[in-house]
Amino acid sequence: MTHCRRVVVIGLAGALALGAFAAPAVAVPVKKKAVVVKRIALTLVDDSRPTPANGDYAGAPDRTIETVVSLPKGTTKKKPLPLVLFATGIGGTATNYTDMYDHWVRAGYIVASPTFPLSSEDAPGGTSAADLSNQPADMSFILDELLELNSERGSKLFGLIDDASIGVIGKSLGALTVMDLIFNPTYHDDRFAAVVSLTGLATGGSDFGAYSPPLLLVHGDADETVPYTGSQDAYAKAQTPKFFVTIAGATHSSAFHGDDDPASVAVVKTVTDFLDFYLKGKQSALKRLDRDGNVDGVATLEASP
Repeated sequence: MTHCRRVVVIGLAGALALGAFAAPAVAVPVKKKAVVVKRIALTLVDDSRPTPANGDYAGAPDRTIETVVSLPKGTTKKKPLPLVLFATGIGGTATNYTDMYDHWVRAGYIVASPTFPLSSEDAPGGTSAADLSNQPADMSFILDELLELNSERGSKLFGLIDDASIGVIGKSLGALTVMDLIFNPTYHDDRFAAVVSLTGLATGGSDFGAYSPPLLLVHGDADETVPYTGSQDAYAKAQTPKFFVTIAGATHSSAFHGDDDPASVAVVKTVTDFLDFYLKGKQSALKRLDRDGNVDGVATLEASP
């Protein structure tokens, strides 16, 4: 906003008499300081589970999971932040969705994302989805390790995580990973208070009758890779509270890279609103979700809070 001030020129004597040199205060808008994102790279090794053979790769007796933790610079243990685990898709890495999930970091979340051992872009033996059955346990292991670091004096994460506010988000193959992590009894981890599936679907092992964490599904209705009906089916079967944002005309990837087009903004905002309500307890966030999830020609929201 530009503030205009009318200037009146008067004589020196008159100015002294009127006290004109004590000019009235003019309200100047204070620019909010931009949040700087800090990244911490961790090499986490789970020696309790093997990495299977893959192509010309013979496998390994353990699982090495490179993980990147992104957080607002200046985060302190005086004000720990909610933690969100983010599972990337096939051929992805811990950082290929930073442009999207950095929005959530700047909104006050710590985001931790792994490079999965065999579904990543440079996986030994070639990128493969065949290791999907091991990825839900990778996510639980990462959470174990992060919470341990959170309680360990001297670690870079000591005291920074609000361990009572933990969420999980998955994209594509990562969404399948997350749906198994939450809804499949084989892998179920009950420590997550908010669950987000981006362009995903539920696997055959999902038991929606057994678990009912808050669930948000986001999917483009022109997805050419993972059928839009996959999220429709999951929403129909899930218990409340549940939310489903349809992005009009969006393909599998077009609205999921944190860009400034209306569809991408709708994705980022609706996920932020959902996390704000269920992880931060912001009561106004559901109203924001209704607004941000219903944008003419861009997004529609189905909700059963």
